[in-house]
Order: sequence, then structure tokens, then C-alpha cells
Amino acid sequence: DKLLYSSQKIMVLQLNMVLLLVLTMAGVNGNQLLHFPNSVSVRNYVKLKPAFDSALSKFTVCSWVSSSSEGNGSQQYMSYSAGGSDDALVLAEGHAIVKGIKSTLPSNNFVKGQWYHRCYSWKSGQAVSYFVNGVQVPLRGEVINGNLTPGGKLVLGQQQQVGAFFKRPNFVGILTNLNIFE
Repeated sequence: DKLLYSSQKIMVLQLNMVLLLVLTMAGVNGNQLLHFPNSVSVRNYVKLKPAFDSALSKFTVCSWVSSSSEGNGSQQYMSYSAGGSDDALVLAEGHAIVKGIKSTLPSNNFVKGQWYHRCYSWKSGQAVSYFVNGVQVPLRGEVINGNLTPGGKLVLGQQQQVGAFFKRPNFVGILTNLNIFE
């Protein structure tokens, strides 16, 4: 599989924040952390450039995540919009949206401040697979066909809507070791 993005190459990030988005060097296994502060704001986000430069018929996204709020499943920590679609890809604590189709966790028992290794994987013609700490967790969802359109915007910390962000449910917590594979 081809590595499309790794937080080990953190310098390719374009920080688009105004307030207290803090990039630190200390953290899990000495790796860099992206800290999204405890406030409701459309200003706390990171835009990755470049995003995907070719259509994706499959992907795997993995990262370590520590949320600063009790898991209600709505905090979205990654979104990709392309071709006029706000929800080409949305990854959250309790659900994933691929090409506008939502897959949800039957229950969400994430503990505030606890670190979880989360992986989402999808291939055209299949449903989204979800793994927490290396264990597959069943998602309620359906088969999703097609490709993700290239040339869109890949954002951490917010869910996108055309030309803007939703004020809620922005991500509050810490991300590290983000890797995106094709």
C-alpha cells in the first residue's frame, strides 16, 4: 500500500488556526502531537496540503486519538471534501462517512483522556471497517461503491461544509501518528 500522508512529515501542514492550536514535540513515543483546545470554535483546524492527487478506490487511515470529552460519537477529527461534497470522507469517534454514506458504531464507550489507536479502512464495493487498539469493531453501514474525488480539501479537527466549517461538533483532544494509506 502507498503511504499518502504521515504525521512524521508534519512540516507539510498548513496551520490555519487563529487561536490556540498547539503543535508540540513531546508526546506518545516522542512523536509530535496535534492538540485541539477545549473550546467550540471553527478556528481550530489543520489543513493538509497536498490532499489526494488521484481518485481513491480504497484507503486506510490510522492514528492515536485522545478525546477531551466523553464519547458521544459526534466529534469529527478528519474530513475530506471534494467535488462539491462536504462529506466525501468524515471520520469521527462514533461513525464514519464515505461518499455521503454513514456507518455507525453500535455503542461508543470511549473514555475521556484515554488514548485509542483507531483505524478506518475502506475499499470500493465494501463497507467501512473500523479497528480500535487492533481489534475490529463492528460498524452498522452498507457497501459503498465508487472513488473519492481527487483535489479536495483534507482537514483535521473539523467537519467541512462547502466554504466553511460546522461550529459543532469540532474535535477537542489530541491526535498523533496520523497515517493515510491508499
